[in-house]
Amino acid sequence: MDLIIKIWRKLATNQFIEYSREILSVPGHTVSVPVLNMPLIVTEDTENIKAVMSTQVSKIRPTDAAVLNRCMNNLLRHLSNEGQPCDMYDLIDRYVLDVVSEIFLGESADSLLSEKQPFRDNMEALVRWNTAKTVLGPLGALVPDFPVRKSLKAINAYMDIYVQRTLSLSEEELKAKPEKYQTLADSLAVQRASPK
Repeated sequence: MDLIIKIWRKLATNQFIEYSREILSVPGHTVSVPVLNMPLIVTEDTENIKAVMSTQVSKIRPTDAAVLNRCMNNLLRHLSNEGQPCDMYDLIDRYVLDVVSEIFLGESADSLLSEKQPFRDNMEALVRWNTAKTVLGPLGALVPDFPVRKSLKAINAYMDIYVQRTLSLSEEELKAKPEKYQTLADSLAVQRASPK
């Protein structure tokens, strides 16, 4: 508790950076402070960074690094547009969508490579609508979704392609795929109850 009070004082007096440098002046020093039930880890030692990252990722497939690298290269292409301004929020959002869709579904949404992004546009419409409904608190659940019905249909149609592709595989085909190469959809299909 004393540490949290000290950190708050340093933040309030704009001395937090100096304080963190002082803490990290000891070579290889790593500090972990719980903030809102999440660990805030500050370190300068590369071995500590690798160790911390290995505990934060529960399951990584051998192909995930290549996916991250390919998507990052697509992002960097957008950033190297000869000094032209760019919308960082938009690019990061598209990067995350591409990574998540490829890792979880087995195929990238390719939103960084395409100007037309129907899945992303529909998802944003749905997020805006649901965010507006939260203003009503518990009553928001009673508000019908008719203004975003078209977006819901488009998202469901997009997801159905991957769900049907996965469900079309036999149980033997799914189990034959090594676990470290399974997508999230594959893992969920393997765990589904067998039809009777």
